[in-house]
Amino acid sequence: MKNFIIITLLLMAVSTQAAPQGKNGFSGNIDIGMFGINSTDALMATGSNEDIDTLSDNPDSFSKLKPIVMSELRYKKGDILYHAGTPPTEANPQLLLGTTFLYGKSSVDLSVILAPFGKVWKDPYVSDRKSTRDSAAGLRLKLENISGTKFGTNIQMLSHDIDNDAIGRRFSDMKRNGETYSFTGDYKQPLSQYSVITPFVTYTIEDRNGDAMSGQGLQAGVKYLHKLNSGLIIPSFSISGMWYNEEDSVFDKTRKDTTTSAFLMYKHFTPFGLANTHINFLIGGSLRSSNIDFYDARTVFTGVTFGYDF
Repeated sequence: MKNFIIITLLLMAVSTQAAPQGKNGFSGNIDIGMFGINSTDALMATGSNEDIDTLSDNPDSFSKLKPIVMSELRYKKGDILYHAGTPPTEANPQLLLGTTFLYGKSSVDLSVILAPFGKVWKDPYVSDRKSTRDSAAGLRLKLENISGTKFGTNIQMLSHDIDNDAIGRRFSDMKRNGETYSFTGDYKQPLSQYSVITPFVTYTIEDRNGDAMSGQGLQAGVKYLHKLNSGLIIPSFSISGMWYNEEDSVFDKTRKDTTTSAFLMYKHFTPFGLANTHINFLIGGSLRSSNIDFYDARTVFTGVTFGYDF
């Protein structure tokens, strides 16, 4: 299960800056900063919300401040680009290793995703909770400007292996090992030489060993990018739904969620006159509404990172 969907918007925003370089050889970037979160998401595995009072009401809010590091190393030779990096997707660290094949304005990227340090609760539905590792690995196929058009797609598969799935042992319909598939399509429409609007749609399939943890989701949204003399501004908005397959053994209900998310990023180039540097300012939030009160969640975040491009 996704911890909170707004971090996906952060990945989308940052990925717009990681376009293949025109020249051959090495290039890359590294960003270091701080990230603050205030949330009521009972599923977010952090030491700040280990204890819960009840399953019948909305969880209490908690706050967390954490360092954030994003980096990517690229090597281009002719029409082939090799890349390795740590995209800030969702709440858990990932390593993305891949090869991009360039065909004029179009590109095809094949990547391996490694996420060995994910965390979930052993059992989210007890009063004193302990986290466990959610190790994930998978593949990504990403196409940009398909056949010279403005369409793109991102197809991804992740396989999850949870170390100590206590809730899955307690109830077989709540087992969380299995796969997550996502299929995203987007359309980049230039509005001027300085701005691009990108509507996108994502279809997600959760195919877990427990039927109550399996389901389908649909997300629709739009991202806008505007170039300024001093940098870039990127707002984004999305709404999504997730529908699970069967009643679970904890609440005796079939879970249905709706999530609304918004995000704003400003990237400022060469702050303080320092060449090849930038600062990212981030703010956003999401609101998840469920037919089961326990899963209702409000999350807001803000952050700042300082980066160097080479």
